[in-house]
Amino acid sequence: MKQHEAAEFAALITRWGQGEVLQFNLDLKDEAQWVDCTEVNFQSPVRHYRIKPKPTIRPWKQSEVPVYAWIKLKEAPEERHYLIWVTTPDGVKVSDIGFQTYEMLASNFLTIDNKPCGTITT
Repeated sequence: MKQHEAAEFAALITRWGQGEVLQFNLDLKDEAQWVDCTEVNFQSPVRHYRIKPKPTIRPWKQSEVPVYAWIKLKEAPEERHYLIWVTTPDGVKVSDIGFQTYEMLASNFLTIDNKPCGTITT
């Protein structure tokens, strides 16, 4: 092991120790086939290990918005539901609230089945 690899392993071990999920690439060729690790012996090169990427929410594009879908505020999910009734290139019109950008929709709302108002990416 080279010194720079030791530093990279140390960073992975630190984050894993702090509760993040460590992954190993089963396919040691060109294709990535990452699996979660519960025990590790670190016998492969450091490039075959990573911390599992956290999913993020990408705001919907106009073509992805489910028109006439019911949504709810993240901060008050039991209060009431709102209807998405119009899409525009810049956002949506929501019943009783008015215009919301796609970013505002992704940040502040959930669908009534508790899914994000956006696309999950890793």
